[in-house]
Amino acid sequence: MAAKSAVLIFFLSSALHAKEGVTTMKDSIQNKVVFQKESKAVSVLSSEGFKAVGIGLLKGQLLEKHSTATPAFLFVHEGKVEFRISGKKIQMQSGDFVKIPKVEEHEIEAIEDARLILVK
Repeated sequence: MAAKSAVLIFFLSSALHAKEGVTTMKDSIQNKVVFQKESKAVSVLSSEGFKAVGIGLLKGQLLEKHSTATPAFLFVHEGKVEFRISGKKIQMQSGDFVKIPKVEEHEIEAIEDARLILVK
């Protein structure tokens, strides 16, 4: 039986704004931030007004099905999780991220110990 608790690690809020549509999309920071010999590599991954929340899940723990009133951005800092949304099961590991549309129910289960960053 999966444990049903999550540890909130940190919270950060800011007032950045952008007019960008959000779609559910798995991607990887390795794909979006490409090292360059000439200069530092900077890539905007999500640019909406936001707060960031760190989440820690031990293997088997579940962040139960829920939705959010605003679009969100979930980044897997370390570990592996299964992200479930709209009947889809998406395997994610360190470096992967997904954009979560507002009011779309979703849940996350840790396949191994994982630390995540949720930005919304």
